[in-house]
Amino acid sequence: MRTTGRSTWLEGARVFIADDEVLIAFDLEATFQSVGAQVVGPWFTLPEALASAQRDHIDVAVLDFRLGTETTEPVAHLLMKRQIPFLFYSGQRLPELLSCRGHVLVEKPAMNDCLVQAVARLMPSP
Repeated sequence: MRTTGRSTWLEGARVFIADDEVLIAFDLEATFQSVGAQVVGPWFTLPEALASAQRDHIDVAVLDFRLGTETTEPVAHLLMKRQIPFLFYSGQRLPELLSCRGHVLVEKPAMNDCLVQAVARLMPSP
């Protein structure tokens, strides 16, 4: 992967990944590591993701909307409380009643460069 512009801002950033699709999660991990990020996770279940979101240092997060039969909405709320930027990376539309509307949704599948750029835009300017 080529790094350009804001994606270089991810160098050393701690990127939290929660996705229950193992191949996608490992692809995300490799993608963010290739631009110099440190990956927190990936987490495949809601309890794992919640525990990490409570205890770990995180700069930015990528959340699949569903982990199995549960949503990542509790993780999103915890990240908001901790003032950690995040986006949803999901193949499904977010529900109208989602209580953390207004956050970025990147639809699966997306090109790795597009996802990296979307995450980089969430990071504060250096």
